[in-house]
Amino acid sequence: MGTRVSARGRSTAQRWLLPAAQLLRAGHTRTDSAPRLWTVHTGATTANTTIVPITSDKGLCGGINTSVVKYTKIVEGVAEDMGSAGSLFVVGEKGRAQLARGATAAKLAHCVVDTSKSKDGISFAMASMVADTLLRGGYDKLQVIYNRFQSVISFKPTVATLLSPAALEAAADEGGLAIDTYEVEGPDRSEFLLDLSEFQLAATLYNAMLENSTSELGSRMQSMENSTKNAQEMLAKLTLYYNRTRQAAITTELIEIISGCVTLRHCRRLFLARLSDALCFCASVCQCCCARGLRL
Repeated sequence: MGTRVSARGRSTAQRWLLPAAQLLRAGHTRTDSAPRLWTVHTGATTANTTIVPITSDKGLCGGINTSVVKYTKIVEGVAEDMGSAGSLFVVGEKGRAQLARGATAAKLAHCVVDTSKSKDGISFAMASMVADTLLRGGYDKLQVIYNRFQSVISFKPTVATLLSPAALEAAADEGGLAIDTYEVEGPDRSEFLLDLSEFQLAATLYNAMLENSTSELGSRMQSMENSTKNAQEMLAKLTLYYNRTRQAAITTELIEIISGCVTLRHCRRLFLARLSDALCFCASVCQCCCARGLRL
């Protein structure tokens, strides 16, 4: 039947969720319009592709985890068709439970769960720890799959593609990066690209975890609202069925009582008629006896 959510609980969730959604939309606009230091070609063939699906640790949040798992299997199939040895680094218990079955179970390398149990919530430090684990594992191309928040009732599965520092250095040597047009003071280009790629990985993971968490909250609020409506409809149907059954039982009892009363009245009339006939017969016998001078 689901858990019923009070109107006060929904209003509190909306009060916290809607400002966050406005900030996310503003961040999306600034990010999409900002100049890029390099452009990642998502279809580039690499030897090792790591796929990072971002899912939730809790259920009752609609189909956000199912959509991420579905896109993960599609991306994994495309990477396999391109001859890239892929592995899965899953964030979230729900994604791990679904990807641990079937053909993707053999490629499940790492899993990070219980990210929502932190006292401070999702933080950049948490995303940095995940990024460090990914960097230690090594990869050529990284694809982060998450739900991008659109509205309280809408979210969009998104794939963010990142290249490793070595792949970025190779692209820089080929002249495929716009960073060479900028004058940068400090370390040399290789060390600078390494720092930027590591920070980009942590920032992308942090953004993906926040986006997916916001989508999870919106989807859960919508799911709980639908559950509340379904529970209210079921309660109304059960109440109507109970009232009809109760009324039918009362009507049956009344019919039985009325039928009993009618039967008793008919029996009384029949008894009185027979008694009247008997008295008339006795009176006639007495009159005949008296006429003949007999004594009873």
